[in-house]
Amino acid sequence: MAYRRGDYVSALKNLSSAEQYELTDQRHAEILYLKGQCLEGMGSRLEAASLYEYLIKTYPGTEFAASAKGRLEAVRNQPQSPDRP
Repeated sequence: MAYRRGDYVSALKNLSSAEQYELTDQRHAEILYLKGQCLEGMGSRLEAASLYEYLIKTYPGTEFAASAKGRLEAVRNQPQSPDRP
């Protein structure tokens, strides 16, 4: 819900908490993908790209790896501007 409201800081906290549980690869990939989306929303493109790369390498067979490839390409094709803190 926090993500849908654009409250990326809270969403990241909630997602990090969820990672503490025993998860399937699919669920962990989903959490990583959502964290990347939050980072993008916060303007942290480089950090999001790094997370997407990790997701693609670690969980290549998941649907979220395929989505992460698309997001990674989009992030890389955005005009260069410094990441916001």
